[in-house]
Amino acid sequence: MWFLHTNRFKPTSGFTLIELLLALSIGGVVLGSMITLFASHVRSARLASVRIEAIQRARFASDVLHRELSLAGSGMPNAQPLVVYAGPTDIVFSADLTSSTPGDRVAWHSTRCRMCH
Repeated sequence: MWFLHTNRFKPTSGFTLIELLLALSIGGVVLGSMITLFASHVRSARLASVRIEAIQRARFASDVLHRELSLAGSGMPNAQPLVVYAGPTDIVFSADLTSSTPGDRVAWHSTRCRMCH
């Protein structure tokens, strides 16, 4: 009867199966949350980049339009129309784009300003 007095389950160092499963499940939840947060951040950064690029393009188009329209009708005789054509994507106007040097030949050009969507 010596086998009744022996301790078959000696206390050993380490983790039990329950502790390991609990640690793995908590780690999985934390890792899943971090991946979701990272993916959300990447999506919002991409969207912000697209918005910034659209704003820069609109600012550039506005500057080009301002520069071109500020020349509309400059140096033109009163007989010429200032705006030749204005449509949803085009504005055509007359402007004297030659130098203002005396004796310079006078030339009138129709300048087309196209706004792209």
